[in-house]
Amino acid sequence: MDYADGKVGSNNGLDGLYVKYSDDGKVADIIINESKFGSSKLGNTKMGKQMSSSWIEGNLEKM
Repeated sequence: MDYADGKVGSNNGLDGLYVKYSDDGKVADIIINESKFGSSKLGNTKMGKQMSSSWIEGNLEKM
């Protein structure tokens, strides 16, 4: 299984979305990341705290 290039720009709320497919083409795994720099911290949003389940689900629904 290989990780496909699947970066999603910040206009969707997610800094990175990577999908791993199995040999038969089905989604086997998903990695979501949020990038911060320096003293930046995860923030609270209308959909919940960044990287929380509600925040991830809300951003996936927006896509």
